[in-house]
Amino acid sequence: MANRYEQIAADMRKQIEDGALPAAARLPSESALALQHRVGLPTVRHGGGDG
Repeated sequence: MANRYEQIAADMRKQIEDGALPAAARLPSESALALQHRVGLPTVRHGGGDG
């Protein structure tokens, strides 16, 4: 099973690939991602630097 930060990064990639997050759109804030995935900011930050 993947770490939470890996799951968050994979989810973001999938949303971009599927067009749910258009190329010109702003990405959700770290705070919004933390709330959405029910994790702390360090976990979100780790996932964001993973790509």
